[in-house]
Amino acid sequence: MSELRLKDGTGSGNAAKVDARNRLETHSTVITTSTQRSFDGAGYNLNTGKIALSDGSESSVFYMKYNGTTKFHVTRIVIGLGILAGTVSDSVEMFVKSNPTAGTIVSNAAAVDMNANRDFSSANTLPADVYKGGQGDTITNGDDAFLFFAEGNQRSITAVDLILSPGNSMGITVQLNATGGGNIYIAVVGHETEAE
Repeated sequence: MSELRLKDGTGSGNAAKVDARNRLETHSTVITTSTQRSFDGAGYNLNTGKIALSDGSESSVFYMKYNGTTKFHVTRIVIGLGILAGTVSDSVEMFVKSNPTAGTIVSNAAAVDMNANRDFSSANTLPADVYKGGQGDTITNGDDAFLFFAEGNQRSITAVDLILSPGNSMGITVQLNATGGGNIYIAVVGHETEAE
């Protein structure tokens, strides 16, 4: 009769226990890939900081081009909105654009206020061009990929699964639909994937 034993690989000699119902007894910890990549020093928070928009027209407010060697997995997009001024005619519209390449947000190249590794002890930096825009900034040559609505004086967090391979880019435009404008910020949360 053959026998299979699961033994501790660290040299303690402990064997796995099987109960009377033939169930293997284990204690396990499950964490998300995003959390694990943060522990690995590969998770990032990208935040424009406060941007003052002066009217309700569309403005390009976030741009990112990934220059790494693996992939960048965007897991959440956040828009924070202050109190909107003037006449509010509709919900705030936020478009996520895939693979834009030009526009004043790219040519002005103003770095985002926060480009932080989520492991505060890690010296890793994100290999990406990450810019913030402002009132009237443009972004071109990309395709509309997602549309989100939001309301003034609140924060909207959207879970997404967007993948940027090396050389891919994403942009975000905001249209407040408020004649007096308002303050906003955009945050993009994600991680570099492991090498395949």
